[in-house]
Amino acid sequence: MKLKWFKSGNGEKNAAKLTLYLLGNPNVGKSTVFNALTGLKQHTGNWSGKTVDAAFGKYTYNNIEHKIIDLPGTHAVNSCFSEEEVTGTEIMLGSKDSQESVCRSTTIIIGDGTSLERSIGLALDYLEKCGNNAIFCVNLCDIAKKKGIEINFEKLQKTLGIPVIGISAKKKSDINSLKTLIDDFMLNPKNIKIKSGLDGDAVNFKNDCSSSISGRMQTAKKIMNECVKYTKDQNEKNFEYKFDKILTSKRYGIPIMILCLGFILWLTICGANYPSDLLAKLFGFLKPYVEGFFVYLHFPQFLIGILCDGVYETVTWIIAVMLPPMAIFFPLFTLLEDFGFLPRIAFNLDKCYARTNMSGKQCLTQCMGLGCNCVGVVGARIMPNETQRTVAILTNSLMPCNGRFALLIAMSTIFIGGSMAVQVSGVIPMLCVLFLICLSVVVTWCVSYCLTKTIYKNDNEIFALELPEYRKPEIAKTLIISLVNRTAKIVGRALLVSAPTGALVWLMANIQIDGITLLSYASNALDPFGRFLGVDGFIILAFILSLPANEITLPILVMGYLATGSMTEISDMETLKNILTANGWTIVTAINMMLLTLYHSPCITTLLTIYSETKSLKTVALSIVIPCVVGILLCLLVKYGFAIISLFM
Repeated sequence: MKLKWFKSGNGEKNAAKLTLYLLGNPNVGKSTVFNALTGLKQHTGNWSGKTVDAAFGKYTYNNIEHKIIDLPGTHAVNSCFSEEEVTGTEIMLGSKDSQESVCRSTTIIIGDGTSLERSIGLALDYLEKCGNNAIFCVNLCDIAKKKGIEINFEKLQKTLGIPVIGISAKKKSDINSLKTLIDDFMLNPKNIKIKSGLDGDAVNFKNDCSSSISGRMQTAKKIMNECVKYTKDQNEKNFEYKFDKILTSKRYGIPIMILCLGFILWLTICGANYPSDLLAKLFGFLKPYVEGFFVYLHFPQFLIGILCDGVYETVTWIIAVMLPPMAIFFPLFTLLEDFGFLPRIAFNLDKCYARTNMSGKQCLTQCMGLGCNCVGVVGARIMPNETQRTVAILTNSLMPCNGRFALLIAMSTIFIGGSMAVQVSGVIPMLCVLFLICLSVVVTWCVSYCLTKTIYKNDNEIFALELPEYRKPEIAKTLIISLVNRTAKIVGRALLVSAPTGALVWLMANIQIDGITLLSYASNALDPFGRFLGVDGFIILAFILSLPANEITLPILVMGYLATGSMTEISDMETLKNILTANGWTIVTAINMMLLTLYHSPCITTLLTIYSETKSLKTVALSIVIPCVVGILLCLLVKYGFAIISLFM
């Protein structure tokens, strides 16, 4: 990543413009400090690696413009991990020419008052490699105080030899104190009096990552013991320790994780039914008025059909089906993220991922993929190296995104177990979707192992993943972030690429050659391949045409079966079951339909995101081929497995 250095307006080296770098370990509230200083709304999260790229902002204080670069969380200035290379190689250790071209600058090292040792270790690393042009800002002091942690800031300042300040980034008065200290340090250094500096143990570390970390942390521990005291019992009997003993235990950790995911899925399934139905009825009510508007404008009937029965039906279907579950799933998921639950999931599953030559951080990207594969692809930046990042991107679409849930729920409600009353309650669909998610995790492990042993050979390495403090989520902020930054953007991208598809599908369903529609011609051509997989040609065609958005697979399929010429919404499950069984569906067809829903080409939006992240057509091609191959193999396994079982019945 190339960074643009900020230059002073008049080109003079000593111009009254200041550049600040925010440096810190993962999960110390660095982005929160950035937001408090700039007034921006960079997304923050309670887990390691949430900020994976540099963010830029500015603020004006005492008529002086301050430009800020918020760096990714790092464990060392010149890190061994690829996710942190932007910190060490491109900024903090930039060339002399680059440093001379910027305004007067300094680094704000953000520390964690509840876990000061690792923050001191990073500060020592910076002082050794970059000099003492820095301020050590200890954040989360309010939480540290509640825990009975008292920090002697004066002694810490004397020991480190740089200015030290303790703050809570949520307090405006503390942020103003930080701003004042920054200006005094950078413009009026005589106002800062520091009696002594570092002792000899804190310098001359080797470049090797493991040995430098060991040396720094020994010194950091010594400094912390001298500058920190505890007024409350800090033994292992506190509440958080007991909670972690359960949540990360071998016996209870994974079952609790599955139950929690199941509960979220159940809330999403049940909670989305009413608003989805309400939106569908609203759009159905509005459609005649939309058609009337185009008639009033004297649009030809052919064009009205494309716009209303094609584009309008597609766009409104996606909004009705996609928006409500995302509006429920993303806030619940973000609440878990803010609480600190996601790193515990990665911790619990790390050994399983290690056997595939990956790390537990891949679990975090998969969790993000449950909401939207685009988010999971971008989230793969947190992987420890480029090889693992590429594998995480390639396998992310093996996780069912929110857009596939509607079809999976419909199939499980109609064809799998129990009475219709029990299924509609959401229990059977929830259990079915939960099983399919667990299956996708296992498939991801298998594919990751194959990739890291063949195309992307990788030797698994030790990675650092802190278990952050449990924090009370900010519900209002979570709702805004989830609905605006995630749900609205994802639905917007889906609508953008699906609108042209609606027009194309309508044309294929209404243009006839010798009395047969183009849709039927295409499905007949694909039917032999579909029968080979245990489905039919209409199903294969529906998946191909729904590449812009997974939500329109089912309405395209129903339109093909009923030959209606436009996408048809079937809200009653019994009616849908009758349509499917009348077209030859069996339990094998339903299971294979669900498997193909899980394992087919990522949507166009995800493919564009993959290319944007990797700039590699090879990676895009593999991201299409891999899930399709997995889907084909599993469909054949089910088809011939049922055939063999039927011989013995």
